[in-house]
Amino acid sequence: MDWGENWLSPINARLRKLHPHLRAEELEACNAACQGAMRLGCEAVHTLLREGSASPSAGRLATIVRARYPWVNEDNLGRLLQQGVYYAAKVGGHGREA
Repeated sequence: MDWGENWLSPINARLRKLHPHLRAEELEACNAACQGAMRLGCEAVHTLLREGSASPSAGRLATIVRARYPWVNEDNLGRLLQQGVYYAAKVGGHGREA
């Protein structure tokens, strides 16, 4: 969920280096879970903004994301929040009426 060179790219090859014992289908499952957590985080930020939150709280985002992905840590929650707000601004603002 980090910005930079590997942003939005599959994690399979990088994860294989750290955990060479994982099978291809396990690596793919990990990648799918990470992509799902990222999508949910961005969708949750957009929803919070549409509901009128000027600045979505990390606590509210954590509750939403961890209900489905309890393994998401604080660093990644922070990245999800930053990326969600960035994309909301990029696609035309908060989704709130001005």
